[in-house]
Order: sequence, then C-alpha cells, then structure tokens
Amino acid sequence: MSAVRPARPPSSTSAVPRPSHPGASAPSISRRKLRWKPLKGRAVSGDTAWSSIRVVVAGPDTAASDRAAVPGGTTVLVTDARSAPAPTTPVAGLLVVSGSVVERLFARAARPRGGASESSTPPGSRDASPARPGALSARATISVLGGRRSTNVSIAWARLSLTPDKAAAALARGPAGLWARGGPTASDCERLLAAGLPTDDDAAALACYSGPASDLQPTDARLLALLVAAGGRPGSAAGFRSAAACLREQVGLVVLAADAESLTEASLRACRTRQAAAAQARRSAAVHGVLALVLAVGNVAQRGVEGLRSAGLAVSAFDLSTALDGLKTRGFEGKATALDIVRAAWLKSAPAGDRKAALSLAAALGRAAEADLAASTDAVRRLEEGQRALVAEVVKCVAAPPDALTSAAARVAEAAGQVRSALAATASAEAGCSAYFGLDGDVTAIYSGLASLLESCCKP
Repeated sequence: MSAVRPARPPSSTSAVPRPSHPGASAPSISRRKLRWKPLKGRAVSGDTAWSSIRVVVAGPDTAASDRAAVPGGTTVLVTDARSAPAPTTPVAGLLVVSGSVVERLFARAARPRGGASESSTPPGSRDASPARPGALSARATISVLGGRRSTNVSIAWARLSLTPDKAAAALARGPAGLWARGGPTASDCERLLAAGLPTDDDAAALACYSGPASDLQPTDARLLALLVAAGGRPGSAAGFRSAAACLREQVGLVVLAADAESLTEASLRACRTRQAAAAQARRSAAVHGVLALVLAVGNVAQRGVEGLRSAGLAVSAFDLSTALDGLKTRGFEGKATALDIVRAAWLKSAPAGDRKAALSLAAALGRAAEADLAASTDAVRRLEEGQRALVAEVVKCVAAPPDALTSAAARVAEAAGQVRSALAATASAEAGCSAYFGLDGDVTAIYSGLASLLESCCKP
C-alpha cells in the first residue's frame, strides 16, 4: 500500500457524516481545533492557490468523476470506513487522507458536567472505544473574523446592559432603535465603539463570505446582519466598509451626546482659568512690584547708579518668559545673584499682603499655563460636527424622531455655542494681556514666566 501524500490545507471543511442508522442520537463531541489563522480578503478570493483546491469526502455512492483528479488542480479525497477503496498507486493531482485517523486523534466524546461519562477511561490510557465518525452530527461553524478578534467582539457584546440580540435589533433599526427608550445606554455604546462594532478589516472579510449566515459563528453572523441592515451589499467590500463607518458614527453620536456636558464643563473651566489669570496679572500690585524691582536691579547692574541718574533707564521692559534666567546671573565674587538681591529687597520692603498675593497669583498663573485650550478647540469642533450629524439623523427619520434624539441635537448645539463663546472671550482677554506685557503670540509663555518669577522672588 502506498504512503499517503501530505495534503495541502483545504479551502473549506467537508460535510459532517450523518448518523449511520435512522434514529441514532449523535453524542456530544469535544474537538481539538488547530491553532491557525484564517486568511481574509483577497488572499482567499479570485485566482489564488486556494481556488484550485477541491476536497471530496468519499462515500459508498461517490461518483468516480468526483474521486478523480482535476486537470490543473488538486483533489483531496477524505476516506473513512464506509468509503470505497482508495487508489493504491499514486495519481497526479489526487491526495488521500484518512478521516478515521483524524477523528481518532482530534475528536472524543465530551464528558458531562459534574463527573466522568460512563465510557471514560482512566487518565493516561487510550480511549478503548473512540467515537464512530458515522455517528457525528455536530455542525462546524465558520469564523471569518478569526479567533482572537471574534472573542474580543463577543466579550464586548456580553458586557452590555441588554442581551446581544436586543442590542443588535436596536442597532439594526438605526437612530430609531438607538435613541428609543430602553435602547443601548451610553456606556453600552462606549463598549461597542471600543471593540464590538465591525472595523474596516472586519467589513472586508465579511464581504468576501458568500455562504449561508447560519454557517457562521454567532458573532460573525451578528456583525454581518448589522452591515446588511446599515446598507451594505454582500460581496462589496466598499459597501460594507461604508456601512461599518455609518454604524460607528451612529453609535458615536450617542456617546458624544452623553459626553457633551463633561466636554463643555472641562472646556469652560480651562477658559475661565486663563481669563482670570490674564485679568489678575494685569491688575496685581505684586506683579508690578516685582517687575519694578527686577527692572531697577538690572539697569543698575548695566549702567550704574550715576549712569542711571544721568541717562535714565538703559532697559525699559523685558521678556517675562526669560526674566528668571537673567536674574540668575552671578556677581564677580561668584556667589550672590541678581535674584538674591531682588528677593531680599522684596521680602524686606513689600507689604505682607502683597507677598501673600504674589504666591497665590503664581499658583494661578501656573494652572493657567497648564490649561489646554487646544483640547477646548478640539471639543468645540467635535460638538459642532456632532450637532450637524444629529440634525441629519433627525431629518432622515421617516416617522417622528425619538424625543431623545431631538433633545440631544439641541443639547449638543447649546454646548458648542457655550464653548465657542468662551474661547472667543478668552482669546480677547489674552490678546489684551499679551499687549499689556509687550509680547506677541501665545500668552502661555507669559503665564509660565511670570509664575516662575513671582515664586522665585517672593518665597522666603
């Protein structure tokens, strides 16, 4: 008998044999799956190596033509105890694999929960009576997404406040289901956005699947149904990607509406912090006192007392952002710095109230320098885009739109207006502050420089 030639991986699984006689009940089977990764997209479609492979399960009634090699391709003949004898001599393009051997090595009767089955054997021994291949009826399911991705999606759906079926039904209805009373919560939508909705890669892989949805694993079938409900056309990767993007946008609008209040509050807080700092810096007596001391010490150091008396100031203003570095200049003896002189003069001559106010203002200016207006600008952009998208969803509703949807559109529009107005007021206040201290551009450098200067000069 000739040796069995190694078979190439098949492009599809063969049908599971039916029970050997009428009325036979199929036992529960535990299978050891191969740890492989299914190929997706163009790798498994079109004119590829996979398209030239044919897998035939040989039975007693299998036609001779089905058991023969196909010109230009490869046929894998899977045999078992009921199959007709396989060719005993090698045939080009025809490979034979024993299904019985595979079943014996990779399948066994599952043990019932809570104890061992009656047919179980002692640990370490071989199964005395392996399950007969002809008695299997469990139907294999297909995962187009791949094991790890499918598991992550399943976990995300399992953590929703609704059952996966109810949540999927709500998403399939579009805005009418998402915004209806009893629909997915904002937390549910966050979980779906994180890992539960189809990505572009998922959409491309599912678009290539042409078999019945009942053959797919539940997670794959659920995402496929959602893509079709969102307008995707099976077989069209571009259409499925567009449907996936539409699903993500619709779910993202629920999250945005829920986050509108926190986004607005964070943006307004940053604007208020910077507006207050701009106003306090301009009217603070402590700021004016420290700047005056620095200016005096610097001019005396540069021109001398007599030169200052006769010719006036050599320097009448300085850059706040670099002032502290300049004050760290040491005298000729190499010990005391200009900062030491300014600090001693301030602590000795400034009122106690001004010293306390200077330290308080330094902390406020530091917080203003850290307040991120870029995040506020991004927030108003997101809110404005979300408001336009929500209005579009309201318009698309054939029936009366859900109250939650119209309310969300109005709420997000109001939030965008508040942040936009706050940013405009902040820009005006900071432009005045920059002009006040003789600097152009971002006022953050003024905040950080002045905070460092006040803290260094006023701390005992």
